[in-house]
Amino acid sequence: MDVVFGEGRSREVAQPDILFIATERRSIITRAEIAGAPDIVVEVLSPGTEERDRNYKRTLYQRYGVEEYWIVDPDAHVLDRYVLTAEGFGAPQRYAESDGFETRCSPAFSSPCPRSSKSDPAAGDSRPPTPLGRCPPKRPPR
Repeated sequence: MDVVFGEGRSREVAQPDILFIATERRSIITRAEIAGAPDIVVEVLSPGTEERDRNYKRTLYQRYGVEEYWIVDPDAHVLDRYVLTAEGFGAPQRYAESDGFETRCSPAFSSPCPRSSKSDPAAGDSRPPTPLGRCPPKRPPR
């Protein structure tokens, strides 16, 4: 699905691999597009997209107020996490497959590999479902 940032001549469109929008912000979701910044955007690197994901998209998501931008490198088995501050995205926090973290957008979420809302005992997953929290109020786009 298209995520549309800006309007008119400054309109830019991206198609993230994965995104998260907090329930209280669901009004940005329309039948045709997502009109505004998701709370979390995840891009999975491939040889053809790495430069664009690490540079152009990081700049785009920062400019329009995406709270967190995660870049997953499946070859290196790492996740680089950018968190938006008043100064923009700083240096990424790097996580290995076995690392956990909590996101401001979903405090109960503490794993770089989200699971579904139901555990799968058949697959050996007896862990309880991971509830989703709420993001802090959105800052206006820059």
